[in-house]
Amino acid sequence: MPLKNEKPKVAIIGCGQVGTQAATLLALNSLCDLILYDVIEGLSKGRALDLSQAAVPSVFDVSITAVNSLEETLDADIFLITAGKSRLPGMSRTDLVNVNAEIIGKIAKKLSFSKKDSIFVVVTNPLDVMVSIFLKKSGRDRAKILGMGGILDSARLAYFISKETGISPLEIDAWVLGAHSNTMVPCFSLTRIKGQPADEVLSSNQKEKIVEKTRMGGAEIVSYLKTGSAFLAPGASAAKLVKTIVEDENFLLPVSVYLDGEYGFQGAALGVPAIVGRNGIERIVEIKLLPSELEALKVSFKEVKEILSKVN
Repeated sequence: MPLKNEKPKVAIIGCGQVGTQAATLLALNSLCDLILYDVIEGLSKGRALDLSQAAVPSVFDVSITAVNSLEETLDADIFLITAGKSRLPGMSRTDLVNVNAEIIGKIAKKLSFSKKDSIFVVVTNPLDVMVSIFLKKSGRDRAKILGMGGILDSARLAYFISKETGISPLEIDAWVLGAHSNTMVPCFSLTRIKGQPADEVLSSNQKEKIVEKTRMGGAEIVSYLKTGSAFLAPGASAAKLVKTIVEDENFLLPVSVYLDGEYGFQGAALGVPAIVGRNGIERIVEIKLLPSELEALKVSFKEVKEILSKVN
């Protein structure tokens, strides 16, 4: 990371809608200088010009540069990786696995030549599988590779609790662990609603309804959009994770990280609580979960491992 009075460089790898939303939010906060790259010719240049011209009305002052190759991004401090195919109606996140595994594998190999302390934030689906593949192909320290799925899923959980209770989502501290898939694990034992344990506020029927809506939150958006997938909330979640790193906030967040014995799991990435700061994963925190939540985490981890074993 650069000195305190210097802006860090964040490379956005993939200038589709998620990458553009994240870049916009980071620029609006004047947090970092941006490097934009996309495999589609002209896309990164167009996004960079458009966003740069928003500086005056939006009141921000950052450098935004478009590049034509991954090699031109290697001096970045943080890489936000959104490249890959998006879901279409009827597709699950796992339907994308082989095509996106090839894309992420190639990117990881090229970015392995970046600075040794660079941090990589992965957004591409199926997210936990892609975090695992990125680590294997890049050979980097697992603490430097984070997946943002738990932040997005927790935001969706907070939204659906809000809709059910009428309480502002800003007063809900929601927690979703596990894979960023239909096996995600909403943890009501950790979730607080206006400071109260969620189990004291929500009935069993309410929790069941909220869990189903949260798990299908992304698919519902895909069904409406027809030709694309969610990008506003994913982009905002990715930007939040980058901000946490840039500002060394040391927040406890649900992020996907490659596990090496934590929670009894080893050999793949999964969403777990971790303290995130300037060095990426500062520490994985093993919070005591309910037996039912831990069992659900086992199912989620098994799914990730099974998908990884089938990647071409």
